[in-house]
Amino acid sequence: MSATPGGSGGKLESLSKDDVIKFAKRQTLLLGKAKGKIDELTKKLESAESKSNEGEADGRLQELEVENNRIKEELVDAKEKLAQTRERYAEVEEERLAAVTGYQSLQTTLEQIQGTHSETCQRLEETIQQLTNHNAGLEEENECLKMQKSSTLESVKALQVEHQKLSEEKSLLEQQHKVCFATCCLLPVYIQ
Repeated sequence: MSATPGGSGGKLESLSKDDVIKFAKRQTLLLGKAKGKIDELTKKLESAESKSNEGEADGRLQELEVENNRIKEELVDAKEKLAQTRERYAEVEEERLAAVTGYQSLQTTLEQIQGTHSETCQRLEETIQQLTNHNAGLEEENECLKMQKSSTLESVKALQVEHQKLSEEKSLLEQQHKVCFATCCLLPVYIQ
C-alpha cells in the first residue's frame, strides 16, 4: 500500500481536486478491504483457537497475529491518509467556494460596468445628434450670412459707383457754379 500518490515524498496539497477525490475513494476502498481482511483473520484466529491440536494452532495463531498486526498498521496508515485527504478536500472546496464567490462578484461588477457603459454611449450618441443638429443650423446661418455679405458687397459697389457719379456731378456743378458766379460777378461790371 503506497503512502501518497507519486511515492512517499508526494504531497496531497499538490493534487488537483479530481485527483484528491480519486485518492480519497481509493483509500476508502483499501480501508474497507483491510477491515474485511481483519475480520477474516479474526475469524480464522478464533477458529484456530478452538482446534484441538494446540501445537499446530499455536503456530497458526502466531502467524495470524503477525498478519493481524501488519494489517492493523496498514489500517492506521490508511486512516491517517484518509484524514489528510479529507483535510485537503476541505481546503480545495474552500478554494472553490472562494473562486465562485470571486467570479460572482466579478460578474456583478461587469454587469454594472456594461450598464454604465451602455448609458454613457446612449448619452454620447444623443449629444452627438444634438451637436450635429446645432452644427447644421450654424451652417445654414453661415450660408445666409454669406448671401447677405454678397448682397451687401453688391450694394456697396453700387453705392460706390453712384458715389463716383455724384462726385463727378458735384465737380461739374461746382465748375458750373464758379463759371456762373464769375459771370454774375463780372456782368455788373460790364453793365456799368
